[in-house]
Amino acid sequence: MSLRKADLVKMYETQSQGFDNGFLLQILKKTGRGDQYASRDYIVANAILAELIKANAPKSEIKTRKDVNKYIDAATRFRLGIFTPCLAFRYDELKENEQKRLFESKDFVFTEKENGVRGILIHHKGITKLFSRNYSDVDNSVPEYWSNVFQKSNFDDTIAIDVEVKFEAGSMLQEELYNSYQIVTDSKLEAMSALLQMHAHSAIEIQKKFKEEQGYDLITFRLIHPLFYKGVNYLKRPLGEGIDIQDEVIEYCNKGGWNVKKIKSCNGSKEEKEVFLNTILDSGGEGIVAHNRNGFYNTSENRKKDVWVKLKRSVSHSMQRIGLGDTIDGWISGFRLGNKDAANAHLVAALEVSVYIRRTDGSMYEHKIAWVPNIEKTVMEKITETIDGVPKLKREFYNLVVEVDGQAISAKSRRLTHPRLLRWRPEKDKYSCIYTEDFINSQIV
Repeated sequence: MSLRKADLVKMYETQSQGFDNGFLLQILKKTGRGDQYASRDYIVANAILAELIKANAPKSEIKTRKDVNKYIDAATRFRLGIFTPCLAFRYDELKENEQKRLFESKDFVFTEKENGVRGILIHHKGITKLFSRNYSDVDNSVPEYWSNVFQKSNFDDTIAIDVEVKFEAGSMLQEELYNSYQIVTDSKLEAMSALLQMHAHSAIEIQKKFKEEQGYDLITFRLIHPLFYKGVNYLKRPLGEGIDIQDEVIEYCNKGGWNVKKIKSCNGSKEEKEVFLNTILDSGGEGIVAHNRNGFYNTSENRKKDVWVKLKRSVSHSMQRIGLGDTIDGWISGFRLGNKDAANAHLVAALEVSVYIRRTDGSMYEHKIAWVPNIEKTVMEKITETIDGVPKLKREFYNLVVEVDGQAISAKSRRLTHPRLLRWRPEKDKYSCIYTEDFINSQIV
């Protein structure tokens, strides 16, 4: 999502027309500081209105939240009750004793950090839905992708799980997308995003062909955490209870037709956790997410240090504080062309990347965190368009989230030193790119 608060307010004013005022007061709640409406308040209300409008619900008959149940199915209502899937706190923002506790305490279970498309997979009363973690820029509805998945659902009970959507090793999805549909993708993650968003018929055909040739499903759902299972709402239970039933949940999902698999984990000694982390990094993995067994799944955009913590750098670098150790997700907010006399003068050669920074009082502001140069020529060509003889960044790349790395943050500009572009993050939106002032200040040299 790339909408500003003013856009969200305007969207609400449009979508709420014709609905009962009493009902609108029930869905638009003030959760901002100083008893003000926050952006998330409008997102939540707009999402409900969007679903009612899609269902052709008679506006005059919607008087209370209960009336919504007649027109929005339970699977969708469950997803709308989760503003965002649980997000991980940054290891770098922890105090030294808190960092050590991750490794030394049995309360924290290390799991490999998966690189896929985040989703909420739900089955309820014969209806299966795979929801995105993001909201639509058009109406704030939550995109749903199950029609693009070639798997069945045969369950006797309601189930909801938090997953990373990935494709199995051995697949040539990127090549298939290009050869058959001329869809160019730069990474496995981008290819999965493309598969979920292309025409359903084409997506199903790709998966059918793969299963006929390989004998197993192209798409796999890596289980992050069970949310609802066997009548228990695990959003209300300690994370440890959900962790303990993961094998049972996976078996249930597999029998019901979903290709769900476990994420590697470790809950051993300090030394075993260090080996687990460094083995993942040495093999090219992302890092780990530490799950606090005593924490509770958090569905607000505020990341909590006592729930999940992500750590991407090696233990030795963590202790020595060499470089950032973690990466920065920010959105593209501007560009520069190549030098006037250079061969790339007509191409976008550097990208401006911005983030949100949260002050100690809870307010936020935009900050330009990096100018990323040295972009590969093929990427320059992909992101550049020429209008009336003037080269510029293609419109669709503005607000796109990218992952960047650097050595530190400079004291003067508070920007990354020696930044480099790691990858595109099309599954994320700019409102997930939030960092605290304490974190930014801790990285300044």
